[in-house]
Amino acid sequence: MSSTNHDALRLAVAASERMLTAASSGDWDAVAALEPERAQALGLGHPADATSVELLRRMLECNRAIEGHAATARAEVARKLGQSGQGYRGASAYLAAARS
Repeated sequence: MSSTNHDALRLAVAASERMLTAASSGDWDAVAALEPERAQALGLGHPADATSVELLRRMLECNRAIEGHAATARAEVARKLGQSGQGYRGASAYLAAARS
């Protein structure tokens, strides 16, 4: 690898940006599918220079945004599960009272 070759790191950043786009639309399967591509690109290495630092910062920005989308999605799933549990308990109580 030459000391100025940032191609692999740029591929990793591009994968991160596609992951962010997928997370923004709630396509978590696509996020997961892109992770190995990003990991492979990161494994190819990159020079230790200012350009790499900037590219890595962009990737970290994407990661933080993806984590934010994931937290929102988890909270929504938890809310829906809570509502489902309340509905189940209500139906169970109704059926128990009807059987009495």
